[in-house]
Amino acid sequence: MSKRRRQNEKRRFSFVSYGHSKKLLPYLLLAPSVAVLVTIGVYPFIYSVVLSTGSTVLTKPWLASRFVGFENYQRVATDPYFISTLVTTIVFTVTVVALQFALGLGLALFLERTFKGRGLFRSLLIVPMVTTPIIVGLMWKSLLYPQYGFVTYYGGLLQDALGIQFPVWLENKDWALFTVMMVDVWHWTPFMFLVLSAGLASLPRAPLEAAKVDGASPWQTFVHVTLPLLKPAVFICLIIRTMDAFRVFDKVYALTQGGPSNVTEVLSIYLYRLTFRFFYVSRGAAAAIFMLMIIFATSWVAVKTFRKKEAL
Repeated sequence: MSKRRRQNEKRRFSFVSYGHSKKLLPYLLLAPSVAVLVTIGVYPFIYSVVLSTGSTVLTKPWLASRFVGFENYQRVATDPYFISTLVTTIVFTVTVVALQFALGLGLALFLERTFKGRGLFRSLLIVPMVTTPIIVGLMWKSLLYPQYGFVTYYGGLLQDALGIQFPVWLENKDWALFTVMMVDVWHWTPFMFLVLSAGLASLPRAPLEAAKVDGASPWQTFVHVTLPLLKPAVFICLIIRTMDAFRVFDKVYALTQGGPSNVTEVLSIYLYRLTFRFFYVSRGAAAAIFMLMIIFATSWVAVKTFRKKEAL
């Protein structure tokens, strides 16, 4: 083999190796992230599914776990506490998401106009959202404390002046769930506002100006032009907040721990009690899978409906 031929072969081999390395580079860069996701996501899920088909009880370590199939799922599905907490969770989710969407959209429309202090108002509006849920729960629990809370104290002065009797917000079973809902609305309305405000800012101006030229009223323009164009942002808001509200735990645990009389016990609190109070870990895993299936089914139906409407 001549010297020039050997050089050509060497150059071609180097080019092929470089081409293979270039193709593998994206996968090599993604590998650490995929490994982390598998470790903290896929493996725990598979382990939970396996655990849900067993009979593990941490208070009875001498009893070896055995395969029981769908027995845990059957027990959870027929548990009256599970049914009641599911209903409470659905009521909580629908109420807070609807209120947050209405308030967020109203604030986004209000702040579309220019006025003095708008930037400061926007900044203050975002403050609740950047506070962690557990801190929000503890803060509002101290504000609503029956004897010394800020809201309770000044509410007491107001009720003495007006002759109105205010309830004990978190200890009254008729008001506890409503109070927890309002705290969640206060916490997450800014998220709705941010996403919807960004959606309004990105809308094309031509259809809005055309509606104005055609003599449409502000309400007609909003209903027939703005809202249809805002559908993607609305869908993102509703689906993210619905999934997040359905699995709420920190705030409810900090405020009421599911009480009084279990009126604020949502599915996450039920899972916590079942797994970490009574140590029925297999049954708790089955309840968690149920919860995941409900969230997945709701999201799937919402996405299918949205895509179908977009295709029309």
